[in-house]
Amino acid sequence: LWVGTYTAGVVRLRPGGRMETYGPARGLPGNDVRVISQDRTGTVWVGTRSSLARFTGQGFAQVQDQGAPREGVSAILEGRDGAVWFGTPGQGLVSYRDGVFKAFTRKDGLVSNWVMALYEDAAGSLWIGTNGDGMNRLRDGRLTAIRPINGLWDGSAQVIIEDRLGHLWMTCN
Repeated sequence: LWVGTYTAGVVRLRPGGRMETYGPARGLPGNDVRVISQDRTGTVWVGTRSSLARFTGQGFAQVQDQGAPREGVSAILEGRDGAVWFGTPGQGLVSYRDGVFKAFTRKDGLVSNWVMALYEDAAGSLWIGTNGDGMNRLRDGRLTAIRPINGLWDGSAQVIIEDRLGHLWMTCN
């Protein structure tokens, strides 16, 4: 079990109840953890307020690959196709597939570069919640904007979930 904290980095609960703490001394880029996710290959990704890191087996290493998020990570989601998606507070949306990072920003059709929530629905669409300008749907490589003018309650979508009937629910301001 991995637990992220706002002030003490990452805590890992090992079998038998032993706890290990990971902070900057063990490679974490900062103690302010925003999100943790493990992908199907077993890689543990940690988004902090300042950067993205992955677990090496002994500690964490800041991800410095070309195109990787550099200014913090606020959401992580692994899609059914194996792509790992990162929402950032300023650099937009970043995908990681086959060892390559690719960014999507306002220039590509995102409503905002401040991505707060990610969700993949039953049909395979990626829903992208932003802070203040609405949300997007990414389907078949095409971004569609959904804003308050289109019926969205508020311009901010912080959590997105789907019920058993296929209806999406989200938290807004």
